[in-house]
Amino acid sequence: MLALARTQLRAARKPFGELPVIVPARSVSPYRIPGQPQSDANMAGEFANLALLVEVARSSKTGEVRVIPDAGHVIQETRPDAVVTAVDELLARIKR
Repeated sequence: MLALARTQLRAARKPFGELPVIVPARSVSPYRIPGQPQSDANMAGEFANLALLVEVARSSKTGEVRVIPDAGHVIQETRPDAVVTAVDELLARIKR
């Protein structure tokens, strides 16, 4: 059922055209065990997550993925300053 929903969502997706898009990405995996090397499974999961974010960003001709240093899964909690900066940048681009 999840695969069907994902397929339906992708089919319904429309490009953003010139609309500026910044997709924030975490830099700290919520699944990594502190003090231990990152596991192959963890690296694969993080790579898949980043690939999804890149796909969203590519919906816009000016889209970008921005990895936020020290940001966890809930970026607006761990790095609200980075979110505010991204919003300010987007507003400035729209006003041009």
